[in-house]
Amino acid sequence: MAPRKMLLLVLLSSGMTSLLLFSFFQPPPLPLPEFMSMNASPWLEFGPDEQCLFVSPLSELTSAERQAAESLLPSIDSAFESPNGLLSFRPTAGNASVVGEPSADKTVHPVLGLLAQGERRWKNMIDKQSRTLGEAVEEYKKRMGRQPPKGFDHWWAFATANQVLFPDEYDPIMNSLLPFYALPPDEIAQRVTEAESIPETFTLIVKEGGKVVLQWNDQYSRDIWWNARTRADHQINLMEPFLDKLGEMRVTFSIHDQPFMVLPYERRQELEGLAKGRVGSYTSHLIDEDIHTADWINACPPDSPARTGTEALFIGEENGKEKDSVRFVVNHESAMNPCSNPSLLQSHIHFLTPQTESTKPKPHSRLLPILSLSRTEVNADIPVAPVGIVSGGLTRQDVGKEMDGGWPAQSPKLYWRGAPTANPKVPISPSIFANSHRTRLASLAQGNSSRSEEEHMLMVPSGARDGSVEVQSIKGDILAQKFLDVQLQGSWTCEDENDEQCNKLK
Repeated sequence: MAPRKMLLLVLLSSGMTSLLLFSFFQPPPLPLPEFMSMNASPWLEFGPDEQCLFVSPLSELTSAERQAAESLLPSIDSAFESPNGLLSFRPTAGNASVVGEPSADKTVHPVLGLLAQGERRWKNMIDKQSRTLGEAVEEYKKRMGRQPPKGFDHWWAFATANQVLFPDEYDPIMNSLLPFYALPPDEIAQRVTEAESIPETFTLIVKEGGKVVLQWNDQYSRDIWWNARTRADHQINLMEPFLDKLGEMRVTFSIHDQPFMVLPYERRQELEGLAKGRVGSYTSHLIDEDIHTADWINACPPDSPARTGTEALFIGEENGKEKDSVRFVVNHESAMNPCSNPSLLQSHIHFLTPQTESTKPKPHSRLLPILSLSRTEVNADIPVAPVGIVSGGLTRQDVGKEMDGGWPAQSPKLYWRGAPTANPKVPISPSIFANSHRTRLASLAQGNSSRSEEEHMLMVPSGARDGSVEVQSIKGDILAQKFLDVQLQGSWTCEDENDEQCNKLK
């Protein structure tokens, strides 16, 4: 299978707030994926010319199932715009219904509607992409409220040459850069220098002509952290095809795979508000206290469930959640936001793990230009394309090839192997081990969870090929055996040597 071609590029320099002119040229039109007919069913990802082919799952549905899927779209569209991005669905004996939504047919499985909505959104996104540099410039100005940066024409040539499918969809990158536009250019230059003093980072110094120098910013990064050298080498390799287009610049990266910049919500709003206003409006508030504690709650809006909710919000019982209802993710970005889904704060290891002055990485509440491999909605790190960090010389594309025997040989089970935490040297507390998403999944898969003996409602197709479902009650351990192949691997230390669950999963 041909490799996917993607581009995520962030340029950061002291002149990033400047508005510069650039030459215009007319590159070849952007090749777009073919859309196969609804009656076609070959499950291909790429054609002979390595062109991405979109294959519609709806092509396998009957007309009655498609009609049923369309009937759910109003409810799903409403859920997509909701703060938490979730669709509540109540299975009952014999049928199921969308919570709070009247429906003539209360038996349609939500997955059909999600497929229909996903296909519609995909096609709409493809159709609206810019085909020329001029269109891309206008779309950039429309979205960002400013002229494109220097080098935008070189970026467009690179994107079209590599058949980037969504050349306009860089909002997450630009939104992470937005607060910096409220800082004066000399302040940005100062913070670029300051970023190089942050432990557990490295800086790539790009010279004119494309030569790059690797600078380690502390001894821990250079000599101790096991993956830092591989991380830096892969980053340079990723940038190699366009290093000669960057000019002179210094850019600092975290050696870790998790984010660590957490700004107070009010400060972030102040900076973003200035950046969205008149070009050249800068903040006069330049002295930020750098607090080395991840304050997730104060990183959320004042009216968000995380800051206004009751204690029940933090044990997974969100306001408005109907009894006996299940929920489907409709909008992934909203569903992963701990401000609107605060149960994440007590169910995901990133938020469960203490982040303080003594942890690695150490959190920062002062805005600094540092690029990280990941970020949440409450982090202020600048995202950069994740590069292969698999040990043993393998890339992410290599993993699983030995298990890929073609579609007929695939297992219907969810397969996962991994450690309970990223750092095996840090002892795991009982509360973290019990609530972390990794260990909860492993416990459920191996029949050690409190939910293993519970009865769970399972929606299965009725067989009528009209989208309807039948609700069955099945024990959790039986479902786990059927659908999960999950194990914890590696070594870890239990903070409490008597922690039964921690020791059992070893």
